[in-house]
Amino acid sequence: MEPQEPAPSSAQEIVNGTDTTIGDNPWQAMLYFNSATTQMGRRVCGGSILNEKWILTAQHCVLDKYGNLIEPDLVMVGSTTLDGVHHGQTPTVEDVIPYPGFLDTSSGKDVALVLLATPLDLSGPNAKAIPLITPVDESSRVTTPGVVARATGWGAHFLNDTFNNTLRTTNLIIQSNSVAQAAYPTHHITEDQIPAAALGTGICDGDSGGPLTVPYGDTRALAGVLSWGYGCGDSRFPGMSARVSSFGSWITSTTCILTNGASVPVIDVDEDDWTCTYTLSVPEGASDLKFELSSSEGDGDVYVRFGAEPDAFTHPCDSANPGNGEKCTIDYPSVGTYSVKIHVYASANDMRLKAGYSSLLDFGGMWGYVDNGVLAHHPATGSDTCPVGYKPTRLLGSVAYPGRDGDVFLCSRPQKAGRAPLYDFGGMWGYVLGAVMPNPYTLEASCPEGYTDQRVLGTPNVDYEVHVCYRPHGSGTTPSLPFGGMMGQVDGGKVAPNPATGAASCPTGFVSRPVSGYPNVDWSLHFCYQPPTRWDFGGMWGSVNGGTSVDNPATDQRTCPAGYKATQLLGTRAVDFSVFLCSRPSLGGNNEALHFGGMWGTVNGVLRSNPYTNSASCPSGYTATRVLGTPGLDANLHYCHMRNMSKTPAQYPFGGMWGQVNGGTYVPNPSTGAISCPPGFTDRQVLGTNGLDYELHFCSKP
Repeated sequence: MEPQEPAPSSAQEIVNGTDTTIGDNPWQAMLYFNSATTQMGRRVCGGSILNEKWILTAQHCVLDKYGNLIEPDLVMVGSTTLDGVHHGQTPTVEDVIPYPGFLDTSSGKDVALVLLATPLDLSGPNAKAIPLITPVDESSRVTTPGVVARATGWGAHFLNDTFNNTLRTTNLIIQSNSVAQAAYPTHHITEDQIPAAALGTGICDGDSGGPLTVPYGDTRALAGVLSWGYGCGDSRFPGMSARVSSFGSWITSTTCILTNGASVPVIDVDEDDWTCTYTLSVPEGASDLKFELSSSEGDGDVYVRFGAEPDAFTHPCDSANPGNGEKCTIDYPSVGTYSVKIHVYASANDMRLKAGYSSLLDFGGMWGYVDNGVLAHHPATGSDTCPVGYKPTRLLGSVAYPGRDGDVFLCSRPQKAGRAPLYDFGGMWGYVLGAVMPNPYTLEASCPEGYTDQRVLGTPNVDYEVHVCYRPHGSGTTPSLPFGGMMGQVDGGKVAPNPATGAASCPTGFVSRPVSGYPNVDWSLHFCYQPPTRWDFGGMWGSVNGGTSVDNPATDQRTCPAGYKATQLLGTRAVDFSVFLCSRPSLGGNNEALHFGGMWGTVNGVLRSNPYTNSASCPSGYTATRVLGTPGLDANLHYCHMRNMSKTPAQYPFGGMWGQVNGGTYVPNPSTGAISCPPGFTDRQVLGTNGLDYELHFCSKP
């Protein structure tokens, strides 16, 4: 750290820190300068690994006493100790690139990039790239004042002391910039700086350029580059770091590092030339990796390779279509770094490259503000924080007005094999365009049976509500409903991307469903769900023999079992008889009230048999119930059912029904929301004479 007007400080560790290992901080790099022209003679600085070719450090580390750029004489990664160069990696340096406009440390802009001539090996446990905090993360309170950050380095124990041989660490509490400004009244604390301090501990000479990291789900992310402060470990004066989110665009454009879900402009190149080598780090559990090139004109081909630079001859995945639309897809990518290059045949000014993958998420709960500013706290933490290991994402609200009615946060983390989630997700419901948007897993403004309904937004009868459904995860079980993440709008309408995709999109196989919002008026919130592939049957009721009621055998009444939704399939009130279906999306297990065994009826005056028996009968063990008709007068309708006493799987999958009511209005199938059957099911008409009376269809599956 470069001191400014040192204040008295006690002779303590980094400062009053503890020894740590490179395995716990594998992104840490050491830069050693042995030049007599440096500002302080021989010195050590820290750095952070961005990928195989780039390290981020402080700009004042790479300036000599005259303000000229210098290269480090030694770069080391992968070693806990300074004398462990034989155990770590020592790449050579190709170039140093400073951020424009740097004057001095206290004025901000104190970052620089080190380009390595020899790439790092990041396959082992002691050398890894670190993700960067983004403005979206900042909005999600990842670096809000009060968050406990971690600083690491080989810096001195106290001012003017020698460097540590062993990497050391200390925890510092992030402060507000206004607190820092009060501590440094003679300096202008800029927005691109982030302060952190704690009683009796801090950073010192030799820690400059190193990482200030914060919890980021189940890993850590780079929030700051250690820069300057008064003294060493004096809690009156916060240690100042360069705020990484302020330099994200410059870092990514300079290094050609891609971020999941983000679209970047392709750096202008001449015709028949190659772009820089873009890189994307792909984590464990990712799928559906895509690289897409688009522009209104021009022509470029995309070449992709894992673990090495692609060229025109070595590229396991490429897209070389004529024109301006290119896509390269890898369904099941490897864990590590993918490299991408574009060969431009006809240049254009608006070429953009988008890279993205999907990751299924563990649901870790939510919190928000309801009833004009009352905290609806997270159920596990009892506060406006996520459980340890889960990353917060702000989905609605504004960082400028924290804690008001309108803030909604999600806690999530990527799924990993052998690791159970905190909660099972049970869908959401809310209000869209002023009307209730029901939970797709109940078809109502409710939660599935056994799930807790938590309101995380809104004041009843005043403004829109958003509700989330969850239950504690059962040990040794698999969540019944996969969780595909959420996305929203924050800070004046900016997209809050889905942490599952890094964009305002759902993973492959998931469907986006809004639960809040009014287009062009207020902000929207969407969640990603998989439409149920199974539908539970809960019985039927109707009228026969001139008006005699037929009860639902599941309840012995004209009602549905708890958790099932009634759908009227036939009838016009006070004119003719009605038929009702009880159904619900299957939530896993074998808990449906009744097993469905098919139907038979009359279509165009001809018997339409039960497809499961090819006759007007039920399969063995099933009971036939007539829910419509008077023998000898009008068409009869029968269905087959069996009580699910033993909780066994259904022999005949149920795909829903659809019909006509109120003078011919079609009633959609609740399992599809349309006049159709789910994929893999067959449409079976069992009632109706075309153009004369009402139709009824059910969906069967062999």
